[in-house]
Amino acid sequence: DLVSRWDNDCIRHAPAAVSILIGINDTIRRYCEGRETPLEQFERNYRDIIERTVKKLKAVLILCEPFLLPLSTDQKKWRDDLIPKQECIRRLAQEYGARFVPFQQVFMENAAMSHFRALTEDGVHPTLQGYTCMADAWMQRNFGNNIPAKEAVKAISGTEMKME
Repeated sequence: DLVSRWDNDCIRHAPAAVSILIGINDTIRRYCEGRETPLEQFERNYRDIIERTVKKLKAVLILCEPFLLPLSTDQKKWRDDLIPKQECIRRLAQEYGARFVPFQQVFMENAAMSHFRALTEDGVHPTLQGYTCMADAWMQRNFGNNIPAKEAVKAISGTEMKME
């Protein structure tokens, strides 16, 4: 449970930036295990994570949209659960002044140039090409075009990245 682990998994490390990508597992659990996370509970949990982060850290907050590239008729139904969660995350990003990375849009734009299976083998977990699209979109949204990772770390944290 991410809510119970948040302080240990994130806050205690005092990161300069916190990038959150959650939501699709809640959708998967609803359709594959019959365990639904109602939107109100999802928002309450997400808001709790944001509030604790904002209160305890001076980190840049980046909310990433969960995504789905349905590969089957059954997976197309998952959008009924996921779309409200995506809208919730977009609202929370605006409310908290967080940066927002629209991964659903990124995947749909890239899928128009290739088949869904080039980006994900199961509709939710990216392939190498899918991860590349995500990384490019994340960097673009946070740092603009053509910024090397070393410079991105310095820009977001104010410190030099050590290469080991």
